[in-house]
Amino acid sequence: MLKISSLILLIYSQSLLAVNLEKVLSSSIKHYPEIQKAKVEYKINRRKFTKNQGAFDSKLIGNSQQRVDGYYDGDYSSLKLVKPLPYFNSKLEGGYRRSEGEIPVYEKEHETLSDGEYFLGINFSLLRDSLIDNNRLQVKNQQLQNDISKTELLSKKLKTLKSAELAYYEYIINYIITDVYSDLYKLSKDQQTAIEKRARKGDLARIYITENLQYLTKRKNKLLKATQDLDLARIYLSLFFRDDQGKTKLVKDKDHKLEFKEIEVKSEQFEQEIERALSRNPQFRIFDLALKQYENEIEFKDNQTLPKLNLKLSSAKDQGEGLESYRGEEQKIMLDLEIPIERRKIDSDLAISKLKQDKIKIEQRFYQDKFKNYLSQLQIKLLNLTKQIETSQLEIKYAQKLEKAERIKFFNGDSDLILLNLREQKTVDAKLELLDYKLKYIKAAAAYKEAVVHEDYLKYIQD
Repeated sequence: MLKISSLILLIYSQSLLAVNLEKVLSSSIKHYPEIQKAKVEYKINRRKFTKNQGAFDSKLIGNSQQRVDGYYDGDYSSLKLVKPLPYFNSKLEGGYRRSEGEIPVYEKEHETLSDGEYFLGINFSLLRDSLIDNNRLQVKNQQLQNDISKTELLSKKLKTLKSAELAYYEYIINYIITDVYSDLYKLSKDQQTAIEKRARKGDLARIYITENLQYLTKRKNKLLKATQDLDLARIYLSLFFRDDQGKTKLVKDKDHKLEFKEIEVKSEQFEQEIERALSRNPQFRIFDLALKQYENEIEFKDNQTLPKLNLKLSSAKDQGEGLESYRGEEQKIMLDLEIPIERRKIDSDLAISKLKQDKIKIEQRFYQDKFKNYLSQLQIKLLNLTKQIETSQLEIKYAQKLEKAERIKFFNGDSDLILLNLREQKTVDAKLELLDYKLKYIKAAAAYKEAVVHEDYLKYIQD
């Protein structure tokens, strides 16, 4: 019973070690450093947004003056609460101030009755800085920058999924190539044994032993090169295939099949696919968000061309003993006016922002043209590679048939080792060509899935 339990545990453990595409993609999304870095960048931008909102934080401001020597003994102090508001560049303030002793005539504005003065005021911008000011611009544009950062994170995820998929399939294909050369090398070794046996009987000239040894050593070198490529692919795959702590781990299991799903790209649906991609591809959203940032900047700079006209309303009330003129409430309305005479800086700033926006629009249109061109190229590649894969599979079938016939002829004495080696190599070349076509298809399909945000990737990136 114990042995059976141990065997079940062993099989279960091996199944956990088995690698497949889903495991690689899931692992890369969770742990790949480029994605982790993009997540940190997104968090940084969110903190910047909070920081910019801090322009509207409340604050307490206190002032005090104490005389330590001189003819006058008057002192005064004040404390006020200031609250900037995100409307009309307004600022609300209220507080209390109080003076004691004899205040000099040149500081009479600080003098109050014995119990001090309570005051309240509010500032407004009526023209320049009214609808938008620098603080509100920074908040609005940082919010858009947050969205850009989040979209860049999506782009990083898509690129990582594509790279991880290619790393996985390159490893699988290198594994199959190693098997192909391993089988070819084993075939040469078996043939060497058979040739030596026939040579001892006198059925073959001994030169065939040397000739096959040459083929054997050449095939061994190809096997060594294939094994090296497999190890390199295994190491590269470990960048995407990680454990729960995010540490890289090498794939060690040996049960691999080259399986991939074909991507249907029908000509009659291709235009619809392009339109769908335009709304889902992250780069187009980044362009849209950047244009909105410039729209906000243009709105701000256009507002800066207006005259400055600020209004301040204030109310104050003194209490206690003192001069009769300080009794009662005091209401004030103050205006601050500034009209620019020369406008070179203001107008140039506005013009530069508009030109930068035009530049982004040109880049956006050009990128859209290149994107459509890119998808069209991928469509052609995928359609042609599908046909090439089908043709290559037929070529392998014919090559194996010819190889089998040539081997029968050789052992019947009707052929030589050169022709047999040529047939064997033709079969290997056909298999390698098929693998090359499949890898090219996989690369084109992965690029297509990244570009259109395909459902195969979408399930991994949805939060």
